[in-house]
Amino acid sequence: ERMCGGGSAVLLGDCYVTCGVLGEGGFGRVLIVKQRATGRVLALKIMRKRALASGGPLAVEQALREREVLIKLARQPHPFIVRLHHAFQDVANLYLAMDYIGGGDIFDLLQRYGRVPLSYAVFAGASICLALEHVHSMGVLYRDLKPENVLVAMSGHLVLADFGLAKCLVSYGDRTTTLCGTPAYMAPEMLRGEAYGCEVDWWAFGCVMYNLIAGRDAFREDAMDKLISRVRRGDYEGHRLDGVEHAGELIGALLQTNMEQRIGAKGLRDHPFFARIDFDRLVSRSLRPPCIPSAELMELDTERGKSVHVSRSPGRGELPGLEARLDAAFSAWSVTDAAGSSGATSPRDSGTHGGGGVLLSGRARRRGIGGDVGLGRAP
Repeated sequence: ERMCGGGSAVLLGDCYVTCGVLGEGGFGRVLIVKQRATGRVLALKIMRKRALASGGPLAVEQALREREVLIKLARQPHPFIVRLHHAFQDVANLYLAMDYIGGGDIFDLLQRYGRVPLSYAVFAGASICLALEHVHSMGVLYRDLKPENVLVAMSGHLVLADFGLAKCLVSYGDRTTTLCGTPAYMAPEMLRGEAYGCEVDWWAFGCVMYNLIAGRDAFREDAMDKLISRVRRGDYEGHRLDGVEHAGELIGALLQTNMEQRIGAKGLRDHPFFARIDFDRLVSRSLRPPCIPSAELMELDTERGKSVHVSRSPGRGELPGLEARLDAAFSAWSVTDAAGSSGATSPRDSGTHGGGGVLLSGRARRRGIGGDVGLGRAP
């Protein structure tokens, strides 16, 4: 399979037909493309090197870390996690070619309907639980779970996407301290500046489950300081869960401010809220989803393509100084087959116990700490 790379946007066009734009952000954009060699439709994330460099060392490290995490996850693919197929670069841009998931996302559903049927909340929650369990088993901390990052496949199954804030850990009990994510989904220990681990993902899962069951955010305030204070106290409106069997117990176990007492994957699999779910049938995708996206969402003009501007690759010598630094930083970026790659170790948050700092959140519709482009739905 011929790779695009080492040249310009012309080579990019030789490899892909551009079908649309998924999203744009400060560092680049995500396109829907069709691979000419295989006919496969993919999401192509394009990050401008100069924009990353102007964002400082953390922005460069974030891009490298996302690649590292995606390669690690691609070695053991999971049906509910977006898959990286290959990574490449030219002088101006970095590229990540991933699964295209065409049915929108959970945020879209909540915006459209307010709340979802209980059967869908149970199905979605169990799917996300399995995805997080796998991410953690691979030694990865996700850190950006929210409705915008849970995509809906055309089959109706859910897929976890946007690993821009994820980090590789040594073990499940590993800790870090970097402040990152979307405040309404960030765990109290993170907002208190304490060392944290995979428990923060289960807190965010509790927030998403509250979204699905109650049809609104668990923590809402106009002022950021009031929102953070409410999250730290774990002060959500429990009465909105009344009448939904076992929902109050589930959310209470997830939105537990003491991370040592917070429920995890094992407890969730056995929780009565998910009693009707056969997790084995779910992960094998033999369990039929409660709803399937409309086929019209997948109507892409994959033959004619669209004209989309991609930053021109500057000639050698046009970026003095910066050019050499970027070449060194991204020297190992390109990967032809992510599933078979050993990957290269990228910078971490500054060691096993972190080093503080702030990272940028992925999707721009509800901005987190910072914000950039992620794998979204077609506009």
